[in-house]
Amino acid sequence: MKSDPRYAASKVALTAVAAYALLLAGRLQRADWNPGVLVVAGDRFTDRSQAARFLPVLSNSPGYDGAFYFRLAVSPWNWTGRVAGIVLDAPAYRARRILYPFLAWMLARGDPFRSAVALLLINWLGLGVIAWLGARWAVGERLSAWWGLLFVFYAGYLMSLFRDLTEIVAGMCLMGALVAWREHSAVKQSGLLALGCLARETVVLAAGAAAIDTLIRRGGGMKRYFMALLPFVVFGAWQLVIVMHLPGNGSDTRLAALNFSAPFKGIGHLVSTILTQPRPVHLLWMLELSVLALSAVVVAYRQIKRQVPAVWIVAAWAVYALMIIMLSERVWCEDWAFARVAYEYHLLSCVIMLRRPLKPVFRLVGAWYVVVWMATAAHVVLRP
Repeated sequence: MKSDPRYAASKVALTAVAAYALLLAGRLQRADWNPGVLVVAGDRFTDRSQAARFLPVLSNSPGYDGAFYFRLAVSPWNWTGRVAGIVLDAPAYRARRILYPFLAWMLARGDPFRSAVALLLINWLGLGVIAWLGARWAVGERLSAWWGLLFVFYAGYLMSLFRDLTEIVAGMCLMGALVAWREHSAVKQSGLLALGCLARETVVLAAGAAAIDTLIRRGGGMKRYFMALLPFVVFGAWQLVIVMHLPGNGSDTRLAALNFSAPFKGIGHLVSTILTQPRPVHLLWMLELSVLALSAVVVAYRQIKRQVPAVWIVAAWAVYALMIIMLSERVWCEDWAFARVAYEYHLLSCVIMLRRPLKPVFRLVGAWYVVVWMATAAHVVLRP
């Protein structure tokens, strides 16, 4: 009797949730089960005297991006001044990634402690959703649903989970849109891409590739144009809200431009650092880089053999690959930055790889991805 694909996908999702629960337990146990440790607030942007009592604040530190999403989760519509002791470093830049903190606000309704818990839960359960969607993709390719774990056993998602960051929510939206495309649901695809643009603005690149694919196909009438343009309408409308809501330079989003430079300049900086100032952690960085490099080889092979799911998916992957090589040394400075930023590249690489025929070499590549994830997991859980 053939097993129900939905049941198989659910098992994969539960496995992902359980695996990440163990990792979270290891990290939180060392912090006396305080969810505030994942916020990673620093005293440059957080006033200890006004911060919630449970929230650890690092000394002589800017903290990390998760502190700003925690602040938005407490008060998603107030982008100026201090909230829960935290001031936004770049209000417009942070506000345009509103979906993740807004979901936390809906759960916690502004209570700081509950907001920290909500941010944790959304990302943790979100990894299960990505695994479930990945399993559905694999089953659609007549592969084992367990290949769905490949989508979430990725170093960048570990880092996003452990610092309350936005990549997991954006990944849910992008993966959901890919599955919706596979199932010929244009409404779901367009809606999820629109939500993804509110989670991280980089999802607009995938939306662009999907829109071009939609517009060049015949049939569908005016609905086809509406579905193609919806993500851009939503994204543009939200940028307009930001500009209108923030006075003067408050709506400036030039901070994002600092993350880009000439092609390969940032990667060259990282390689130079590894060669001239070697540290033990650089071995882990090289393992994580090997995953990105193998992904490029796999996609190139599939493209040469004409075994890709759709031209627009490969086009989106290529745009994300170009984005990665154009990132500056601000991103190519540590794995906590470059591995996270490459999450879309990773998702699309898995989508392109997981197609029949799945030769033994692809199984070895998948096994290597998991090995690198496990090495990263050990490092992330054990680090101070």
